[in-house]
Amino acid sequence: MLELLIRLNEMRCCYERVEQNAQLTSGEKAAMCIHKQLVRECLPPEVLKHYDRMKKTERVLRAFPTIFAMAVLVSTYRSLTPTGRRKLAAHFATPSPTHSLNGRTADESIDGPRW
Repeated sequence: MLELLIRLNEMRCCYERVEQNAQLTSGEKAAMCIHKQLVRECLPPEVLKHYDRMKKTERVLRAFPTIFAMAVLVSTYRSLTPTGRRKLAAHFATPSPTHSLNGRTADESIDGPRW
């Protein structure tokens, strides 16, 4: 999720530059907007709410994308109830691989071991 927030911040900066570039067509500008929207759709609504608020209020942090992304996540996490925190933590959780009787994961038994 941290990486998505960093990318979203980069896409926002790119989009601002694209909008001011008179040499680009409206189609090229629309493509950039779509890319930014795709990244936004990957994030939970709670995180986007804090991102949108903080991009207006924390202008100093925006110069440091990683720190800004961390601040957004911490702010989001602190504002949630314990149930909301678990839901947020589970949003991108990677399930542990399931093992079959022969000790291989389901992926390994189909494709062979992953090296």
